[in-house]
Amino acid sequence: GRPDRVERCVLHLDVFSLDLDQVLRLCEAHSLFSALTCVLNRIHEFRRPVYIMLRALATARGKTGGSGSCDWVAHKALVYL
Repeated sequence: GRPDRVERCVLHLDVFSLDLDQVLRLCEAHSLFSALTCVLNRIHEFRRPVYIMLRALATARGKTGGSGSCDWVAHKALVYL
């Protein structure tokens, strides 16, 4: 697939009509941090995106290029903060 298309769909759907557990697992597995933070913010969960992105940042340490790179994850985390 195309996880970027899934992310765009999640950003435009009503969060309360989704299976939150499945969407959150999908977003975390494919590093869809924009959709992840959008869903969690709509349910008033503001700390969990930071924890998830910090964990992703720790595992991405040293990687370059692509959506799993350290720079990319750090940028997403800083934008969220």
